[in-house]
This record gives sequence, C-alpha cells and structure tokens, in this order.
Amino acid sequence: MMKMHRGPNLSIWSNWKFRIPIVFTSELNNFAEAFHRKLQRQFSCTHPTIWRFTDTIRCEQNAKDADILRCVMGESAPQNKKKYRDADARIVRLIHVITTSITITSPKIITIMQMSM
Repeated sequence: MMKMHRGPNLSIWSNWKFRIPIVFTSELNNFAEAFHRKLQRQFSCTHPTIWRFTDTIRCEQNAKDADILRCVMGESAPQNKKKYRDADARIVRLIHVITTSITITSPKIITIMQMSM
C-alpha cells in the first residue's frame, strides 16, 4: 500500500506572523492596503475579466520595475504632496517642543515619550 502524503507542513506559516515585530505590522498593513486600493482603481470594476486582470497586473509590474530602475540609476524619489510635507514638519516641530519643554520626572511620562518616538 502506498502512503498518502498530505501537503507541506503549514504550521510554519501560522507561527510566522507572531515573529513580526509589532512596530512594523501597521506599516506593512498600510502599504498592502494602499497597493490594493491602487489596483482596484486601475481595474475600475469589481470583477475584471482574466484578460483585463493580467494586462493590469503586467502594466503595474512594468511601472514598478521602471521605478526600481530609476532608483538604482540614482534618480531622486518623487516628492510628496505639499500637504504631507507640511504635516510631517508639523509633527517634527511638535515632538521637538514636547521633548525640550517637558521636564521628565515621572516614569509614566518617560514611557509615553519613548512610545511616541
């Protein structure tokens, strides 16, 4: 009698997500959601045909390859929108004000400051 083999052991995949540092999970999730939203906009429908799906994925892959090639060649990255640059500057200013003006006496304040950086 031949032994029937199951597929590969999938337990490593279920344990893998617990090894990801908690700090990066929200960032990764945001990137994944942004990419998914961009693809949905490019499909411009909820259920594209297989041909439209493959063409869209192919075009997106070509665009990403071109972006990577530009980075490798040393071109600077495209600049963020002004509203995002202003928001980043405002956040940096607030953190600077908080770190320079608060005299840290309580351990609770220290942990809050460390968590926000």
